[in-house]
Amino acid sequence: MPSAQKQPSGPLQLAPQDVSSRTRKSSGGEVDPYETPDLYYGPQTDPSNRHTHWGRLRTLSSVFPRRVSPVQFNPTFLEGDPNKTKGVTEDRTSHATNGLFDFGDDESVISDEDEEDNAEAARKHTEQAAAHNHSPRARRGSRITDQIKAVFRRKKLESHLGAHGEAFFSQAEDLGEHANAPHHRDVSPDDESDFEEDELAANAASPSNSTGSLLALENQLRTNNYVIGMPRSGVTSPVNRSTDELGNLTRIQNKVRESRKSDAAADVVSLASTIGSEGSTKSETDAEPVSTRPSSQNLLSRSEEALSTTTPRSKSFVRRYNKGIKMWNQIATSGRLQSNVFERRWIKGQEADGSSGNSDGLFAKPETSRGITPPETPRGVSTRASVLPPFVPTDSSLRRRASADDSSSKVNSKRFFISDIDATLEQLLANEDTDHNCQITIEDTGPKVLKLGTANSNGFKQYDIRGTYMLSNLLQELTIAKRMGREQMILDEARLNENPVARLQRLITTVFWKNLTRQVNQNAVLQMARDTKIKSPDARFPRIYVPHREPEQYYYYCSIAKHHPDYQLEVEYLPDKITPEWVKSVNERPGFLALAMRHRSERYGDLEGYPFIVPGGRFNEQYGWDSYFETLGLLKCDKVEPCIGMCKNFIFEILHYGKILNANRSYYLCRSQPPFLTQMALRVFNHVRLHEHREELDLLKDAITAAIKEYNDVWCCEPRLDKKTGLSAYHPDGLGIPPETEPSHFHAVLSPYCQKYGLPFEEFTRKYNDGEIHEPSLDEYFVNDRAVRESGHDTTYRLEGVCADLATVDLNSLLYKYESDIAFVIETYFNNNFVLPDGTVEKKEKWIELARLRKERMDKYMWSEEDSLYYDYNVRLGKRSAYESVTSLYPMWANLCSKEQAEKIVKNSIPKFEEFGGLVSGTERSRGEIGVEKPSRQWDYPYAWAPHQMIAWKGLSNYGYYNVARRLSYRWCYMMTLAFVDFNGIVVEKYDATSERQPHKVDAEYGNQGSGFKGVATEGFGWVNASYLVGLGYLDRMGVRALGMVTPPRDFFHHMRPSERKTYALDSKQAKLAKEINESTKERDLEFTT
Repeated sequence: MPSAQKQPSGPLQLAPQDVSSRTRKSSGGEVDPYETPDLYYGPQTDPSNRHTHWGRLRTLSSVFPRRVSPVQFNPTFLEGDPNKTKGVTEDRTSHATNGLFDFGDDESVISDEDEEDNAEAARKHTEQAAAHNHSPRARRGSRITDQIKAVFRRKKLESHLGAHGEAFFSQAEDLGEHANAPHHRDVSPDDESDFEEDELAANAASPSNSTGSLLALENQLRTNNYVIGMPRSGVTSPVNRSTDELGNLTRIQNKVRESRKSDAAADVVSLASTIGSEGSTKSETDAEPVSTRPSSQNLLSRSEEALSTTTPRSKSFVRRYNKGIKMWNQIATSGRLQSNVFERRWIKGQEADGSSGNSDGLFAKPETSRGITPPETPRGVSTRASVLPPFVPTDSSLRRRASADDSSSKVNSKRFFISDIDATLEQLLANEDTDHNCQITIEDTGPKVLKLGTANSNGFKQYDIRGTYMLSNLLQELTIAKRMGREQMILDEARLNENPVARLQRLITTVFWKNLTRQVNQNAVLQMARDTKIKSPDARFPRIYVPHREPEQYYYYCSIAKHHPDYQLEVEYLPDKITPEWVKSVNERPGFLALAMRHRSERYGDLEGYPFIVPGGRFNEQYGWDSYFETLGLLKCDKVEPCIGMCKNFIFEILHYGKILNANRSYYLCRSQPPFLTQMALRVFNHVRLHEHREELDLLKDAITAAIKEYNDVWCCEPRLDKKTGLSAYHPDGLGIPPETEPSHFHAVLSPYCQKYGLPFEEFTRKYNDGEIHEPSLDEYFVNDRAVRESGHDTTYRLEGVCADLATVDLNSLLYKYESDIAFVIETYFNNNFVLPDGTVEKKEKWIELARLRKERMDKYMWSEEDSLYYDYNVRLGKRSAYESVTSLYPMWANLCSKEQAEKIVKNSIPKFEEFGGLVSGTERSRGEIGVEKPSRQWDYPYAWAPHQMIAWKGLSNYGYYNVARRLSYRWCYMMTLAFVDFNGIVVEKYDATSERQPHKVDAEYGNQGSGFKGVATEGFGWVNASYLVGLGYLDRMGVRALGMVTPPRDFFHHMRPSERKTYALDSKQAKLAKEINESTKERDLEFTT
């Protein structure tokens, strides 16, 4: 009996040093989802950090465009004699530190060519500079300050990292039919955050990144504009020139515009003379001529006369300076920069032959490789005037970079500095969370915009975070950082704009699986043993039930109870024979059932459990058929250890509890769940053999031994086996009312009996459970209710009131798979000689014959040739059920049906269940009308469940219908992605497959697990997480890309080419047939209603 000692209020009573990282604390909203920042922001999990080893608070950005002839105009080029330079009042190092005008030219201060110069080249350069009365070009070890050196090192590191970064131009595979669109250069985040705010402002409002606007985001990737900074030290650039100098430039620009009307050769002479008369101090004998383009309005001056300084400069200095002026003018007038790779080739060509050259010859190759078609030279413009690289003008609305939310998630990403996480969270929720549920969704009516300061400006320069998707991601990142104990953080824009498919896939792989993992150890068991479903006084204390043949486990748990007396942990042996009467007797004293354990050392009692996955964040038990589907997703992530652990636990349950339990709690001891052990073990075995090059034969042998025991003792004996038909049904033992349900769950059922006996609800419940009141009709009801829960489909009108008498299609298909799997393993891995522990020898021929008989019986009793469907069979009434259920696809998963049957199912039955978001559980006709007297059931129309989708995909693939599986997987994955994008990263237990806006909202009993989080979803739901990973595996690249842009199935399928439609089984014949089936179904609905 529990002592009178004060009961701890929760897991916080446990000392921090005793709490295991795997201990489940409470609800999803209170769980710390990460142990270290590296888990979330490390190179393996962060798409914007995959090429660097820097941590989360790194100072170097790793998102760089590929290094393709970048332009660089560094302030150090302007380094002259400070005593002779006039008009320079700003400190050089202040702007050099910001990295202004530093874009990596091959003639930069510290470039690859400079590093390769030998001593002779350095000497000649020094002599040449002395002849021009100009100091030598800055090199390492010269007059550059330490601060500038640090900038140079940083920029060079960025350049090298950028060489392995994102693609410089959009790839054709990402552009589709827009592959020939103009390409633009991207700017690194370090440069971008230093620009003036007005230079980054958009000319037009841009759509937010909610459901309908991700297409605009993809289009923006193809039209990214250039942003470039100008030097502010050592030069009187147009940014800081005097009024007179700007006036000179204006007059020169006007002169250039007028000169386009005449011959280009005459323009060069005229413009040169104009520049010389307006402000030049010295002419350069080999100055390059000015060239113009009819489509631009740039000042393309390449003479030293544009300088307003009085100090003589070298030729190289003048060339670089005028090149910078030209670049600035291009931005000021056209909003973008011409590709400098063409410009540099033009310069080299001019220097080589001293002539204008042939533009076609110079640029044919690079233009062709980049998909750019050079425009023809307009009439009246000389060849010399058109030798500059061609450049496609942009629309005026795209002259400046669009707002921050239009940028790509991996290109042009800024880094935001959040100095106060709590204050930012408070402001974000106050502005955007208008329904006060700690989530930002499309249902909130806030302004959908928040300003954040950039890291490079220490928060001074601010940019907008726009749209539901970006703001909800911001809320999630802030919530995570706060739970990690952070007060400040640096956040990449790439994290907020991350492709939703990549984000959800990453979260499932690195976060959700971790937070759904449980492992029995000396600290975790104190929390796991506590039962939250039962509200009796004895249920307040944690309790462990240990099999009577496991003395070492009993010793282990008693040691834990001794070391933690405050928790009042109770450890008890189970009886040798577990009966329904004993199970009912401990319903008020529920406990956690021991699972398989392994030795940590050779010391007696030094044990630990195997890791396993729970369905949702509030669970601490391993559930039956959930584990198989979770295994499919875990193996997609190469997480083998929990899969092995779940197989071990199932084997342990069969050996000690007689069956695979609904879950390892005492009130589940009489109830099993759909059997998947053989397939689960084979999946793990094959994965380990393929990826780890070893064979887990011991695991496979133990699993087959346990499966044979389960087959004989549970599914193929009474009361579950119907001897007349040879088919099996869900029919568990048990007495009384299931204690794990909510108190009001059976209120409507029991109210008439309470009135009959004139007793209050609680008193009638107690007397009925104790056997003082006998009601045969009520007994039958609860037998069927327990059978529904054993089937895993609780609840549905398909099984309500009749489940114990139904030989279901899904159960018998699973048993057929048991039979065929056991035959395969015995023949393949044990030489057709499998010896059981009692000495019995199993041969493949026995199991092949059992499988053949089951197939014959299912075809006889369940298959409808007229409807092309398998129906459940009522063994008591001796007739088929009329309920059309998606479980009729289980025979295809088990390879049970013939090719002809499979073809009929695909052509005639799939359209009955296919809806906007995938396959629904049953047809609307079978469910009937819903009202007050007949509420919705969660396993009926219009709800869709992850296990049904995965079963269907695999079954279709078994018979070669990969295209149909691809189409259905796109529907399901789109529905998940839609809810994830529009509703704060939500991943729930089930979905409404008919809802195109709010598929996660379910109006049925039990609600929807996974939707009650605060701020950030940290677990998702087990088999739903797995279904997303498995579903992506069925999609081709086109489907994944469309999914990332949240393209509805209707739009995605409608705009396909004929060849592409075939890959999704969208040919006209199939569409016509589906329409005919739907029309005939409506006619049958009318007849059924009548």
